[in-house]
Amino acid sequence: MAKVLLVEDEAVTAWNIECILKEAKHDVVVVKSADEAVVQAAANSPQLVLMDIYLEEGGDGIKAAEEIYRRFNIPIIYLTGYSDQVTLKRALNSHPYGYLIKPVLDMQLYTSVEMALQQHQADTQQQLVSNLYAQLHQHEVVEAELRRTLQQKETLLKEVQHRIKNNLQFIASLLRLQSHHSADPSVNLILQTVEHRLTSMALVHEYLDLYGSSNKIKVELSSYIRSLCHHIYNSLNPDPEQIHCHHLISSGITTTVKRAIACGLIVNELITNAFKHGFQGGKLGGDLTVTLSQQTNGEITLSVANTGMPLPTPLSIEDESSLGLKLMALLAEDLATTLEVKTEPRTCFSFTFAP
Repeated sequence: MAKVLLVEDEAVTAWNIECILKEAKHDVVVVKSADEAVVQAAANSPQLVLMDIYLEEGGDGIKAAEEIYRRFNIPIIYLTGYSDQVTLKRALNSHPYGYLIKPVLDMQLYTSVEMALQQHQADTQQQLVSNLYAQLHQHEVVEAELRRTLQQKETLLKEVQHRIKNNLQFIASLLRLQSHHSADPSVNLILQTVEHRLTSMALVHEYLDLYGSSNKIKVELSSYIRSLCHHIYNSLNPDPEQIHCHHLISSGITTTVKRAIACGLIVNELITNAFKHGFQGGKLGGDLTVTLSQQTNGEITLSVANTGMPLPTPLSIEDESSLGLKLMALLAEDLATTLEVKTEPRTCFSFTFAP
């Protein structure tokens, strides 16, 4: 068992990684910012740090990693997605013990953590000359690999996005086929719920803007939400004449991949719950409306409203007994926002977030 400091500002990702590490009997402390990471490293002396390179509002992950390694000689594993050449070169100077590409697989994380711990223990026991030689050799290997990756980044990025989308859609198709062969309604409902969540994530990759003016990849949020709504409507609505689905979506709205996925998953949960509870699985009729707009200050507002059965009272978004509500609360936290709920004259969930 090792003491691990996890520096991750995405709530869902942090929760998932923390669960994997605790299952492996590691003691985990989670922080969201670079400053907190340095403080915790000084106070608790962790044996390993998992550091998110991009801490959007919490400081520079690479700078924090450099300081932690320099002051406390604690090994670092980076959690990375897409990096530009300058960032990657900076990362190399902090002597990382590994790079993990999100989303992180259980065995991949477990293996990387164990290898990093063992490697660091061996390094500290070696003589100074041997230790310096190993670090220089590792530096050269990683640098060569990163240079090769940078040269192929456009081709590789397109291929990765294509494979991610296809793999997610393949898994969703398997779940759909499995549900058709199950006679248990409760099993079918679980499979359908997971299928819709996977599909909402897969659809994001059809609306990526890889050549935008900024360094970050953007998602055409307007087109993505419109396509996602059509998919869910067609999958859940047994009688379009009875349940009328509308979308009021402004064109030209973009956001980051992280925020788009969070939005898609929240919209999926809200529309699914509207059909399941508001319209009683198609037994009741009414209107369902999805609205997406952008304010003059750039903030984006998204809402899902229905005229079906009213919500039970009291309703808590933080209800731990409901995975759907817990997921939406975590996703809203990632968006630095909260879900607002209105029950009159119709049930409406809405949230506003920065682009």
